[in-house]
Amino acid sequence: MATRKPAKKVVKFARKPGDGSKWLRPSKRIAIYARDGGCVYCGKTAESGAQLTVDHIVASVDGGSNADDNLVTACMGCNAAKGKRSPSQWRTHAATKGIVFSWSDIRRQARKPLDRAAALRVLADRKVARLAA
Repeated sequence: MATRKPAKKVVKFARKPGDGSKWLRPSKRIAIYARDGGCVYCGKTAESGAQLTVDHIVASVDGGSNADDNLVTACMGCNAAKGKRSPSQWRTHAATKGIVFSWSDIRRQARKPLDRAAALRVLADRKVARLAA
């Protein structure tokens, strides 16, 4: 009789404070910023002085993935205010702060394809500029 090997356990580690942007490749992050153009919730852009981040529509702690269609650009203020709220909880909370948006518009935006080639060109240009300096 053959012996069975024990099933491998999948262990998921939560990000530690200070891990910052290490959970996402720089090329994907830049492609998401380029696709969205600014905060999908309030509309602020980097040009207007907003510090932009990548936000999970459905939080990773609630089973949300790092798939392109679950990641959007958000300003630091909206991302921090959203926290771990569900999409419906966040919309209700945001409305009290004067931020009005449509989940169907955000989902449509998140489903647009990413231009990874352009993001890689941006990263290559940055590397060349850093080496030239």
